[in-house]
Amino acid sequence: MFDIFQITRQQVEEFCFITHSKKGFEMLHTKFSKVVLPIVVSFVLLFGASAFADLTIPVLAVSPSSQAIGFQGGTLHFAILNTGSGTLNWNVTVPKESTDWIQVDKNSGTGPQSIKVTVMQYADNTDNTRTATLTIEAPGAFSSPRTVTITQYGLLTPVLTVDNATVLVPSGGASEQTLSVSDTGYAAFDWSAEVTEGGNWLKATTMTDETSGVQYIQYSVDPTNVTSTRYGTITISASNVHDADGNPINATIIGTPLKVSVIQSGSNYSLVVDTDKFSLSNKAQSDSFKVSFKTDSPIAMYPWTAQVSAGNEWLSIPSGSGPYIGAMTLTFHVTANSGSSSRVGSIVVSCSGAADSPITITVTQAGTSNNTVIGANPGISTVDVPVSQTVDLAINSTNMHGDKPVYQWFLVEMITSDGTTSPVYVLTSLGLFDVSTILNHLADYTFSFDPSGITSIGSWRMSDLGLHVGDTFIYAYAYQRGGGDIIVDNITTINVTE
Repeated sequence: MFDIFQITRQQVEEFCFITHSKKGFEMLHTKFSKVVLPIVVSFVLLFGASAFADLTIPVLAVSPSSQAIGFQGGTLHFAILNTGSGTLNWNVTVPKESTDWIQVDKNSGTGPQSIKVTVMQYADNTDNTRTATLTIEAPGAFSSPRTVTITQYGLLTPVLTVDNATVLVPSGGASEQTLSVSDTGYAAFDWSAEVTEGGNWLKATTMTDETSGVQYIQYSVDPTNVTSTRYGTITISASNVHDADGNPINATIIGTPLKVSVIQSGSNYSLVVDTDKFSLSNKAQSDSFKVSFKTDSPIAMYPWTAQVSAGNEWLSIPSGSGPYIGAMTLTFHVTANSGSSSRVGSIVVSCSGAADSPITITVTQAGTSNNTVIGANPGISTVDVPVSQTVDLAINSTNMHGDKPVYQWFLVEMITSDGTTSPVYVLTSLGLFDVSTILNHLADYTFSFDPSGITSIGSWRMSDLGLHVGDTFIYAYAYQRGGGDIIVDNITTINVTE
């Protein structure tokens, strides 16, 4: 009933609405706005795709390919990247005629690296410019050579400059790193910075040094949980040129807006558990799961934790939450369930910097009535349920992205055997509402999910819901994350049978 659609970084302002119909999926497009959008039956997956992912040769890239600096000179950085595979050996050449005013800290190296460029003061103090084109060569690599152009402006030109326009971050993330922003040219101006791409894992704040009063950018990058490289952007904008006394000056600022690329390497190891679902009887008992890592490293001694996130009153890990090191088998325990209904708990296994982390393990324990539990597992699930069978319905409100939801919704849809589709409804404490009638006010129609991450909907027969043989009942968990994206992570589809 549902599909997954991907949105590239260049299409981040456009989202797909997918609604089910008898003929298939109908796609509607809309522009993103600050209004919470009803992406009610689609996954939104932001990704950075490499055109050279399948190549077996290195591919040379540089970022950025051009930079500007004012007459005062200073420090710049550019990055040398390998967007292919294999080993990238490279060298950097500064034109002979420019060596008196430009220096680099590395003339050769291997693999992705950041190159520091030192630019001397423009001694003539004129309003002219001078330019140097650096050449980067990588023997045997595709797209070699590449060039980086440095333009230095004269005395009468304000220039927005950042000391590092391409930041390389390891998979484990980075905390409270800084970027220096300045006018390396004439006069002064006001500036501001914001994250315009990667807001769910990249954070940036404008700070002021308590001693000097100089403003700078402080940024942090969360550990990644994917093997592919991801890309973020911090955009710096400058305006209002003025002198030391604050008097306005009529001058054009060079370099605004300035985009800082944040490139985080994908993880080279993945977290693995041998099973993520347990169905247990109502008796007190213990069971176990094995944690390991998929990696090329001969010693996979990565630290990880296991935390009971739902069902703490009856589900426990005798050895505690950790941290544990490397591959091992972990035992958990459940107490006897004396209630008539089944119950669902969960254990979250996490390894910072590992792909596929965290992993949620669902533990379902039967009650004395032995009803089947439906909807407790994360992700997409489809089940067949006899129309007269009583089942325990639940909804999982965890997410696989590590997001802290701003708003959360409970979505419901029904499809009859003849293909008639109901509206998509939002379930709230006030009742059901057709999502198309509340588009501009979705933030007022949220649902209160159990903090444990698994909310019980009760014991039901499909006939109690007005469903008949051949009908389909769909419900899903949706949320908005900090960057404004709306994600539908957990979808349960019930096909009603005889």
